[in-house]
Amino acid sequence: MAPTPRSLPRAAARRARFPWRAVIYGVVILYLFVDLYWVAGPLRGQLERWRSPQDSVEAGPVAALLYGEPLTLTTLDQAVVRYLWKRGRSVEGLSPRMRRELRLAVLRELVIDRALEVRAKYQDQEIDEAVLEEEWQAFLARFPSPGQRRAELESWGVEDADAREALRQRLLKERWLEQAILPDLEVASEEIEAWFAENREDLRLPERIRARHIFLPSLRQDQAALREQAQALHEALVEDQSRFSELAKEQSRDPATAPKGGDLGWFAADRMDASFTGPVFRHGGLGLLAPFESKIGWHVVEILNRAPGRPATLAEMEKEIRLHLRNEKRRVALQELEEQLFATAKVEIRWDVFQN
Repeated sequence: MAPTPRSLPRAAARRARFPWRAVIYGVVILYLFVDLYWVAGPLRGQLERWRSPQDSVEAGPVAALLYGEPLTLTTLDQAVVRYLWKRGRSVEGLSPRMRRELRLAVLRELVIDRALEVRAKYQDQEIDEAVLEEEWQAFLARFPSPGQRRAELESWGVEDADAREALRQRLLKERWLEQAILPDLEVASEEIEAWFAENREDLRLPERIRARHIFLPSLRQDQAALREQAQALHEALVEDQSRFSELAKEQSRDPATAPKGGDLGWFAADRMDASFTGPVFRHGGLGLLAPFESKIGWHVVEILNRAPGRPATLAEMEKEIRLHLRNEKRRVALQELEEQLFATAKVEIRWDVFQN
């Protein structure tokens, strides 16, 4: 039966009396209960970030907040230990002032590192496992034994798996850095010419010598017998110097030059150890030298050619100048980028905790 005009207002009144407000309040309260006490949702996470830093982390007082994440004083001090270890130092004997200065320096590195991590994670790239393994093996080689490595890592608050992952992240961040500064590293020909003109007076090619040698290593050898062998080789060459290449291939223990008849190519005095280049460059002219002993063994040397020092030309120095300017641009670009990353990073330092 169709409703009468008189019945319509009564139905609307009944709907108006339905407790919508109570239902809405109930839903809100239920959501808050589930978020805060059951599933630890976004509201609970935000509230925990708003709590006092002294109370928010069980591991100890918070020295800073990096992108909303707490950095405890304990974690910061462990980073200081790693920072010093890389430089062959330790925290023992540090004054309170030096400790605070180191904390500040390391915190700056951590802030820049975290800012890099935020940016690097958006690049869809992976690190080649062979490259990572090479870096990992180099890292392991820095420890005398596995036991000492584990003890050192424990003092840092990390395990092997954490250290390897940190290496992966470091490589990713370095790749991002290189890509970020790449446009700033181009070196124009005009820059090379200007640098050469400004530094022309200081650019000289040193005296160079081309020589060949027969090398007899002294490690774990009878020194008297070794000296006699070198002297016998020298006497044989005095009689017939044309046999040098033959004897070098047969008796020299230098794996790089023996197959080439002992040929060392052209070299300047600062390119090799002074215990070898000293006697060679002090010898006047060309020809066979008397046998002499360096830090690593005995040498029988023949000087084949000499080139006196002279001013360098632009063509000779262009490659080195380009590399020098590129490295300088890289240094400046990295410094500017790090300053930018630090200035724009989301960091809040708790100075009262930091200075403890």
